[in-house]
Amino acid sequence: MRWMFNSLVVAVVVTALTVILASMSSFALSKIKFRYQRFMYVFILAGLLIPAEAMLIPLYQVVKELHLLDSYQGLILPAAASPFAVIVLKSFFDGVPNELLESAEMDGGGKWKVYYSIVMPLAKPALASIVILTFIAQWNNFLWPFISITSEELFTLPMGIPTLMSQYSEDYVRPMAINAVSSIPVMLAFLLFERQIVKGLSFSGIKG
Repeated sequence: MRWMFNSLVVAVVVTALTVILASMSSFALSKIKFRYQRFMYVFILAGLLIPAEAMLIPLYQVVKELHLLDSYQGLILPAAASPFAVIVLKSFFDGVPNELLESAEMDGGGKWKVYYSIVMPLAKPALASIVILTFIAQWNNFLWPFISITSEELFTLPMGIPTLMSQYSEDYVRPMAINAVSSIPVMLAFLLFERQIVKGLSFSGIKG
């Protein structure tokens, strides 16, 4: 239960941070004109070309220098930045008519009000897709917790379950039972957001 609690905390917090950071970044890239805007978009897009394994050593060094190893912060913060989420949400925001946002600003709404009162409600399908995909990815994440965590009380389920298997025993029942139980939250999340996921993936590529 402790491992399941850790997995749930990490997955929920990372998902929330990803949605907040990616939505604000995407809104700025899509609807706010600023210097080097195109360069920033290409820079974020380039993040999709780098394998996660190639960033493990420098990421480990940064987290170590910040004294965040073997902590919740060390598990959560490196995963909060998602180029994929930024690209998907920007594609969706590009489809929101600029005239709608301009009319809201003419009525006295600033950028922040336009962001959370107009753009975010319209982006619910895309946000639902980001939420479920990020949640599942973090729930099943093994490599980074395996590298950054040493205390058993901070183990997540993907990291803790293999420790139940021993070369001196053949107890397959308990790990299989834990795997079955650990799949329940992901299945429930998918069933709750199934329609929004399909809509989000369908409309995120529409332009103009």
